[in-house]
Amino acid sequence: MSTTHPQFLIKRRTGSTPEEFSNRWFSHGHLVLPWQLSNGVQYYAQIHRPVWASSEAAASNPGVDLSDWDGAAEMVFREHTDLATATAGARYFEDVIVKDELEFLHSKSTSHAKAVGGGSISGDRVEFIKDGKPLVEFEKWQELYEQLEGTSDQK
Repeated sequence: MSTTHPQFLIKRRTGSTPEEFSNRWFSHGHLVLPWQLSNGVQYYAQIHRPVWASSEAAASNPGVDLSDWDGAAEMVFREHTDLATATAGARYFEDVIVKDELEFLHSKSTSHAKAVGGGSISGDRVEFIKDGKPLVEFEKWQELYEQLEGTSDQK
């Protein structure tokens, strides 16, 4: 799938192998779904083992060495929403998502991710949300989300 929305490069935690990172990040994809759906995310995918989609993509991102990065994420919010305005599930975000990120990422994703133009990165794509609908199971995380946030609005 070629995309036009931004892609965000991320780094694995020092000392972990690329395979460990990939497995851990895949699990994280399920964990983030309750928060993403509550905040209007329409599309979420992970790109494992990133490569430049074309020589033009590499040329349009000077100074970015993909060997320094371990994956790329794509997250598209509904209109008039973005990461800065996504306020639903703040407790879940900090207590569950960020805590989990620190187990396998270099640092909190929002503090080290590098944006590149949409369609720049190719690789092994795993889609978790498409057209605002979850594509994978996440019930245990939904239950935790509801407990922490005191809601039961997202199924």
